[in-house]
Amino acid sequence: MSNGVWAVWLSKEYHRRESTRARTNYKNGAILIKMMPLSAKRSFLTVILALSPLSATVATETNIAITGSQSPVDGACIATSPIFNQQDCSYNASNPTTFGTVWMGPVATGGYYQVGQSPFALGGNMDDTPVVGDNKYAVPLLPSSTITINDKDTPCDIDDVISGSIALGTATRAFAGGPGEQGEETWSDGDIVFSIPATTVDSATDNGPGCDYEIASAGFPPLLQSNGGGTYIFDVDIEVSPGFGQDSWISAAPVGVACVTEGNCGVSVDVSVGPGWSCTDNTGGSGACSLGSFGGSHFGGTRATLETFLISISTNSGGEITSGTIFANNEAKVLSVPPDPFNSWDGSLLTFMGVVCNDCEPPPPPPPPPPATPLFAITGENNAPSTLYELDRNTAAVVRTVGPTGFSYITAMDFHPLTGELYAIAQDAASCCPYEGNLMTLDLDTGAGSFIARTNAFEDMGFHPDGRLFGQARVHNNPNGDALYEIDIDNGQFSRVLNFHPHGPGISFDAAGAGIVKDSNSYYAFNPDVPSTLFLGNIGGTTPLNTLEFDQDNILLTVNFSSLVALNVNSGTQTIVGPVTNRYTALASQPVPCFAVDAIDDPFTLINDGTPADLKVLRNDECRSDRPIT
Repeated sequence: MSNGVWAVWLSKEYHRRESTRARTNYKNGAILIKMMPLSAKRSFLTVILALSPLSATVATETNIAITGSQSPVDGACIATSPIFNQQDCSYNASNPTTFGTVWMGPVATGGYYQVGQSPFALGGNMDDTPVVGDNKYAVPLLPSSTITINDKDTPCDIDDVISGSIALGTATRAFAGGPGEQGEETWSDGDIVFSIPATTVDSATDNGPGCDYEIASAGFPPLLQSNGGGTYIFDVDIEVSPGFGQDSWISAAPVGVACVTEGNCGVSVDVSVGPGWSCTDNTGGSGACSLGSFGGSHFGGTRATLETFLISISTNSGGEITSGTIFANNEAKVLSVPPDPFNSWDGSLLTFMGVVCNDCEPPPPPPPPPPATPLFAITGENNAPSTLYELDRNTAAVVRTVGPTGFSYITAMDFHPLTGELYAIAQDAASCCPYEGNLMTLDLDTGAGSFIARTNAFEDMGFHPDGRLFGQARVHNNPNGDALYEIDIDNGQFSRVLNFHPHGPGISFDAAGAGIVKDSNSYYAFNPDVPSTLFLGNIGGTTPLNTLEFDQDNILLTVNFSSLVALNVNSGTQTIVGPVTNRYTALASQPVPCFAVDAIDDPFTLINDGTPADLKVLRNDECRSDRPIT
C-alpha cells in the first residue's frame, strides 16, 4: 500500500540530507571527538586547536551498536474503523476522515510470534487476528543493528544528522491482507532490515550530560497509557470503554504518529527482504501474499517502505545511546476515502539502547507474568455428585481435588467479589419440573457445601462487581418463562430482570461491571441496570458448555467436553488453554484482594507518604489502577 512517488517526495522534502565528515589525524595519533556536553567539548576543542594546525577538521561521526526489540504487536488506525464503527482510531484524536465521532485510539493488528508458535501454526486457525494471551513475541534486534550520529562539528544542535540500520531476528508475523484475507510471513535472522537514511534532526535538546534528539516534525509522541495499566503498544484489545475483557486508552496524545492523517512526519525508510523470507496465505489462496500496491500488508510487498519512522534518541556525555524509541509505521490507502494519498497507518514500536554504555541503565526486563489467580471448576452433570477442583489457569491441569460438596448437579458457581466467598446453586434434577434448586456456599478447603436457602434451578450465575448476583434459569420447562434474574444471596429469592432464552446458558461480569450472556449460538451484552441485551456475535468453534467466567485479567473462559477455552467475543474465536479430564459444569475465578496504605485523615490514594498509616482493601477494579482512590 506504499506510494513510491509520495515516499520519494517525503524523503527529499524533509529528510534526505546527505552528510559526510572526514576524520582527522593529529600528530600524536587519531582523535575521535564523541558527543559530549557543550561546555566540555568547547574546552576540549580549545586545547586541540592550540596544539594543531588551523586547517585541521574534527571527526564528529559516531557509529553506535544498539540492542533492543520490536513490539510483539502492530498498532494501527485503519480507515474502516471511523467509517463503519464511528470511532476515531487516530493516536492524537485528529479524526482525519471526519467519519469518526468517538475517540477510541489505535488498535492492535498484526502479531509477532516465534516460528511455529502462531495460532495458525499450532492449530490451523485461519483467523490469525492477534488476541490476548496467544504467545506473541517481542522480536529481538540483531547485534548488527547500528545508529550513526553526526554532530557536524557542533554538539547537540539541529544540523545534526542521524542514520542507521536495524535488523530483526527470526520471527513470524500474522497480518490481515484485506477483507477475508489472513496471512503469515516468516523470516530468518537478518532477512528484514530497516535502512534509515541520513536525516537531519527536527530537534536537539541539551539534557545535561548529553543530548535528546527527535526526528518528528510535530514532536515525538508520548506513549499512550491505558486504564488497565498498559503502555502503547502491548498485548491487549482496545475499546472505547472497558468491557468484555478489553481495555481502553486513558487519553489521546498531543501529537500523532502518521504524516498524512495525523500531521507528524518522520523519515521514510526502505525495508530490505532477504532470501529466508516466505509468506503463507492462511485461506489457501494467494491474495494476502500477493505483491504490489493491492497485495497484503507484508514486508515483501506493500510494507517494503515504511513511510513514517518517528525517532527519539537520548545520549550521555560519552555520546553513547542511553535510550531510543522508534514508531515504525506504514502509511496506506484503504478504500477510496480521504485524505490522499494515505488514510490509514499501522506499525510496530522499536525500543533500544547502545550496546556500550557506562552510565546508563539497561532497559528493565519485562515483568514476570503475575501468578495465575486460582480457578475453580465443579462437576455434577446429569444429577451426578458434585466435586470441587482447583485448576491451573494456564494449563487447565488439576492442581488439587478440593473435595465433594455433598450436593449433586451443581450447575452455577461464582465468587462474591467483595467477601471472597464461593457461592453455588445445585438443581434438584436434570429432568422436569418444578425446576428448583439449593443456594449454598462452598468451603475452599474441603469442598463441603453449606445450605443457605431454596431457590430456582439456575443453570449459570455471575456476581456483578458491586455484589449483586444474577442468574439464568428455565422456569417450569416453559420457554416463555426463560429469563435473567437477580438473586438474593441471603434467602434465595429471585426477581425477573428481563426475558431471555438461555438454552446453552452462560453469564459473567468483567471487573468494570460489563455483563455478557450467551445462549447456544450467540453472545450478548447484558446491562442489568437498564435491563437489556445487545447481540455481539455468533459463537465460533466448538460450542461451550453452560458456563462463562471472566478471570482476574478480564479474559473470558469456558469449558467444552475436552478443553478449557479462552473466548474472544468480538471475533467469535476460541483459543484452547489446555485439556480437561473431567466434565465440568461451572467455573469460578477467585478474586484476589489487594491492599493500599495511606496517611490517616488524608484523602485516600495509593501513595504512602510515610505518616502513620491505615489499610484499605480495594475492589478488584481499583487494584488495576494507580489513580487516586477516595
